Amino acid sequence: MNTMNIYAAGGAGINIVSQLMRHADRPSDGFAAFKPVFIDTSASNFKRAGLDISDERVYLIEDRDGSGKKRDSNASAIAERAKEILHRYKPGDINVIVHSASGGSGSVIGPIVAGQLMTKDAQLIVITIGSTDSRIEVDNTMKTLKGYEACARKVEKPVNMVYYENSSATPRGSVDQKVQTIIVLLAAIFSGQNHELDSADLSNFLNYQKVTAIEPQLSHLEFYSKNVEIARGHNVISAVSISDAQTDAAIGIPVGYRATGYIDDKLKDAITVDLPLHIVTVAGYFPSVIDRLTKLIKEIDEHTTSAITKKIHLDEELNEHGLIL
Repeated sequence: MNTMNIYAAGGAGINIVSQLMRHADRPSDGFAAFKPVFIDTSASNFKRAGLDISDERVYLIEDRDGSGKKRDSNASAIAERAKEILHRYKPGDINVIVHSASGGSGSVIGPIVAGQLMTKDAQLIVITIGSTDSRIEVDNTMKTLKGYEACARKVEKPVNMVYYENSSATPRGSVDQKVQTIIVLLAAIFSGQNHELDSADLSNFLNYQKVTAIEPQLSHLEFYSKNVEIARGHNVISAVSISDAQTDAAIGIPVGYRATGYIDDKLKDAITVDLPLHIVTVAGYFPSVIDRLTKLIKEIDEHTTSAITKKIHLDEELNEHGLIL
């Protein structure tokens, strides 16, 4: 049975992954063993999630009381602790980082830990949540995504990411549940218990530059039950599927690399979706996200410029008591 390390970074990651604590260190047939780790710059997020600061799974990068959405406020302190974090919480067979792209701590902790894992050749998947609630959150989201793209090019290894956004259409509670489901599905795919699906297959799926002509990049991970439907302008790079012996696992689209595994009949009822389950890496997804967020930043700035010009006109001056009488 494989182990899945889940690095929950910042408030969003901690809130989401703490809901899966019932699975921690409890091996279950058909799934990788969950090994959660919680990392933050504020003790308050641990307490809110019901975690004890003395828990060996909890790592506090000093109690700086968070970053207030300013990504540069604690970046140096976080970077200084990166190697120590990976020394204490060594990589598993598959490693999942969960964090917000729009906050101040998680959006720095996540990419820094990811970079350390990539230099160690660890198998890595990033799950991040963006936000369009304010200008600073949109800006942080864009910079986080661009940072991952730059990292992929520098290290020459793909960053495979599941990306969601908190918005009025997809509120936080809905996104949190989706992320928890994705983690469980990843545990099934990377369990090490699916017939004909070995570690080399899974490594090639994630590190597609080894088996295709596609250069390493920030690529989107998409999950499909039964049928795969790819949006116009997006291209599948690699795919991995699990099915049972009785179900056709055909994917039905062109793909550079594909691996398929088969689950034991006695375990298939534990999977929460209809088989076959497909995960694909997609190129072309994030450029459209960046374009949309860039446009949103421009709209917010135009609105702000308009608002600045609307002030109360003052003919009088304050008196010595700070009053206009």
